[in-house]
Amino acid sequence: MELVEDRAPSLMRETAARLTALGGYRRYLVGVPAEDGWVPLSRLAEPALAEQWFSQAAEGLGDRPSAGAFLTRIYIDAVVLTWLYPVLVDGRLPLSPMAQVAIHRHPQGWVDAVAVNGGGLAVLAGDPGLASLPAPLERGAGPAPAAIPRQAEPLLVFAGQDELFDALTERLLQLQPLLAVVREVSGRGWPALWGEVADIISGSALWLARLLGRDRWAAWGDAEAIIDRLAAREPRLKVRPRPFPVQWSSGEDLFTVRGTCCLYYRFHKHNPEHRYCESCPLRSDEWRLERLRAQLEADAAREGAAAG
Repeated sequence: MELVEDRAPSLMRETAARLTALGGYRRYLVGVPAEDGWVPLSRLAEPALAEQWFSQAAEGLGDRPSAGAFLTRIYIDAVVLTWLYPVLVDGRLPLSPMAQVAIHRHPQGWVDAVAVNGGGLAVLAGDPGLASLPAPLERGAGPAPAAIPRQAEPLLVFAGQDELFDALTERLLQLQPLLAVVREVSGRGWPALWGEVADIISGSALWLARLLGRDRWAAWGDAEAIIDRLAAREPRLKVRPRPFPVQWSSGEDLFTVRGTCCLYYRFHKHNPEHRYCESCPLRSDEWRLERLRAQLEADAAREGAAAG
């Protein structure tokens, strides 16, 4: 099955532009820029690199457990931002192998950009980008996608979300050897490592839904479906987040309570008021509810004042 016009790169560029526009502090690029600071994602499997980043974090934070948690987030963010974000935002999955992905770190150490360098794209059958194709697409029957090869840029069309999430899970499972390296250099246990994966998936889903004005419970359901698939393949994923709905003057919003602790409180002792995250599993739900409700009301008041 051949495609007259190769759409995979152009569809991926559309999604990359949307992702970059969200939030304003992370970039998603197609093609690795010719500038310093970009690290091939495959290098994260190197113990020497993990040890270097861990040592830098430990020196900066003054706390080795916190440095281990920070390194864990760097590694998980690199994979989640590359493959999960495009699926949650546009229902599109980059097919770039790890060797064709690069990450960039902010001066403070966190991942502030990823770049994919070809490899193709998977989309859902109803993707609006398919409407501009010059010829009708034949759909594959059953769970297997219809493959449209075009040199090194295949475009795969999945019949439904289940198939897309299955393919996404395969990409997320690439974390297995990366987290083994993090465990080796930091000493973090498997429950904390895989629990962090689940926390970041659910937190990302709700954050993106909030930015895009989408239904929070639907976003939570998508996150749960992805975590369920991971847990079925990775038995060390045992600790999971839980949803936390908040009723306030304008209705209901949904937040998450992490299953694992990010250890932020260990190195942020200078500011007791903001020492703990609202998603912290160490704090009570009463404390959490009060802070989140106040935050929602304050945000609404600021938006109302700005609107005039």
